[in-house]
Amino acid sequence: MTSSLSDLEIKGVQTPRLRVECKQAGNDAAEAAALASGYGLTPDPWQLYVLEQWLAYGENGKWAHGRCGLSVPRQNGKNALIEIRELYGMIGRGEHILHTAHEVKTAPKAFKRLQHFFGEKKDDPSAKFPELNALVKEIRSTNGQEAIILKNGGSVEFVARSKGSARGFTIDIVIMDEAQQMDDDALEALGPTTRAAPLKNRQFIWTGTPPKPDENGEVFTRIRMQALEGKATRACWHEWSMNEDADLDSPIEWALSNPALGYRLDIDVVVEDRETYSDEGFARECGGCWKFA
Repeated sequence: MTSSLSDLEIKGVQTPRLRVECKQAGNDAAEAAALASGYGLTPDPWQLYVLEQWLAYGENGKWAHGRCGLSVPRQNGKNALIEIRELYGMIGRGEHILHTAHEVKTAPKAFKRLQHFFGEKKDDPSAKFPELNALVKEIRSTNGQEAIILKNGGSVEFVARSKGSARGFTIDIVIMDEAQQMDDDALEALGPTTRAAPLKNRQFIWTGTPPKPDENGEVFTRIRMQALEGKATRACWHEWSMNEDADLDSPIEWALSNPALGYRLDIDVVVEDRETYSDEGFARECGGCWKFA
């Protein structure tokens, strides 16, 4: 590695290396992007591309993809993408959304990020966006029960996954962040929450990175393989990753696997990580490579 790499003008590739998508009649991505952009959350081209599939609908008006998978290395803007989906779902569609994370500490962080848009409480005089605060029916900040509930019926509730954490919920959309750490017990607890989805148009979204050897990534791995093998009905998969035989020192490979490279992710950081990590760790954590999953 040489320090001259930091002088290169390398930009992340905005379309995924691997993608599986179903036929669609249209999508609501432009509406979602316009809404979020009005509050300072403007999607990058890659995020808009994914939104076009997450928010695609078929001829029957139902989601074209009832199951959506996204694998992209950390620090590329995955959380912002989820927030755009949640903002549009709860404000624009009145959806009941359940945001799940693997760790107890992660769910409250996601709640705080979304709460930023709505204020600390109902009728909050210091809310940054008064028009969004005016939509609020209730904000629950109690640890383990975090939720934002709107007057139109839309809501986002936040939980850490467990065998029983989601039982009792009735949900339209389930978002499973940190999906590389999700086992079948957690999935089976979440599945029934959508069988009586209020809007009769359920959707599951898995987002994460390739599982480490010590992580139970059976669900995420299965979703990926089913999609790539053409065995998944009404499903989409988007993956920014290196090829399994990639040159780990190639900035071109870094750009293929990191859409934010050259935008919010500096190449200097990738250079340092390449020098610090093992080959396996760099390929998985920075290159999104599933070879070692």
